[in-house]
Amino acid sequence: MQFDKIAELAEAGGFTLPAELLKLEASRVRLQETYSALIRARNFADDGTQVGMVYADAVRAADNAYNHADDIVRGYVKVNSEQIVVETLRPAWEAVLADVRKNTNKGTPVTAEAAIDASDKVIAQYRKLKDLTKRFVAIKAAAQEIYGLGGRDNWNLFADTQAHPKGTSGQYAFLEPAGPSEPTARLLWLAHDQDAKPWLPTNAEREAASDKFQQHGTGVSTAHNVAVND
Repeated sequence: MQFDKIAELAEAGGFTLPAELLKLEASRVRLQETYSALIRARNFADDGTQVGMVYADAVRAADNAYNHADDIVRGYVKVNSEQIVVETLRPAWEAVLADVRKNTNKGTPVTAEAAIDASDKVIAQYRKLKDLTKRFVAIKAAAQEIYGLGGRDNWNLFADTQAHPKGTSGQYAFLEPAGPSEPTARLLWLAHDQDAKPWLPTNAEREAASDKFQQHGTGVSTAHNVAVND
């Protein structure tokens, strides 16, 4: 999990992270800046003298303080991952879907080529959809950062939909999430297709969906899933 990346995605995704987390991150950034400033000045002070040794101790102390603050931020996100998804990311996600449903329809073009000869109204729908796709992508990326690389749904079959994955193979490498893969087309599908079953799950909900599919959807066991991915 890279908190820096989540923080960068907040503006693009139109969501605000918890105040306590932002406070912890501000402290981490200040300590990082302090450590960096000491490192930049090191050549002028680390000369083997008593003053230099005291300076070296200060550098180590600043490094330790920064690493501790970094651990606290990571720990907060790990412990509060469900809360962040439910209270921060999910409302932004639902707002994007509501905006798509309000300002587009199922036939709205998803590419510039398809929209080029359309009416002004349809072109406006297309432009709105493209703007909302940026938020959609950022929110999903933030949720994926929180989910991490060690989850059982590492093929992203249930990252944004509860619909049954595409494909009939028992091997996960040959399965794909239901719906289009291109982000703009996918967002339109999630918002308008009655079979899309859109959701932005917590880590636990996503794990449960993956487990249920492994047990009942394809007959693929968790052990086999791991073997395929390894």
